Amino acid sequence: MHQRRNIFIILLGLGFLFIITMLGTNLESILPQHPTASNQVVQAGPYQITLLEPIRKLGLGYGLKQLQGGFRTTEPTNLTIQIAKKNTQQLVTNATVVLENTMQTMDMGTGRSQAKLQDDGSYLAQLQFTMGGRWQVRVLVTVPSEQMFNATFEITVQ
Repeated sequence: MHQRRNIFIILLGLGFLFIITMLGTNLESILPQHPTASNQVVQAGPYQITLLEPIRKLGLGYGLKQLQGGFRTTEPTNLTIQIAKKNTQQLVTNATVVLENTMQTMDMGTGRSQAKLQDDGSYLAQLQFTMGGRWQVRVLVTVPSEQMFNATFEITVQ
């Protein structure tokens, strides 16, 4: 009788640990994910680095429609970065810009892409997000004859 009670208590404790472990493992999928802000701005040294929300072009009939697309896993995402001098707001167009993405909750590896300067003074890079969840995008900026600066953006991929 006493032995059965001890075995029952041990099994109950193991069951409780199993349930807590399963809840902790799946907590990210249970909790609602907050959408990413449209444009995010980070100060990095003498620069202001802005991550602009991706805009998707969908072919509908005979025309194209632009949608504020957010971050999705279905295809590579075009990320637009603007770099401006903090004190003058003048765009920096002579920098080397590299983007890296890592998932916060799982080790999905690190994606890396070199951004290309666009005609409007922004930089465009393509990154693939392999699954939905919270990601960090790190922007590494090197301006000639200056040290490297970086900015980290937190985004939610759907």
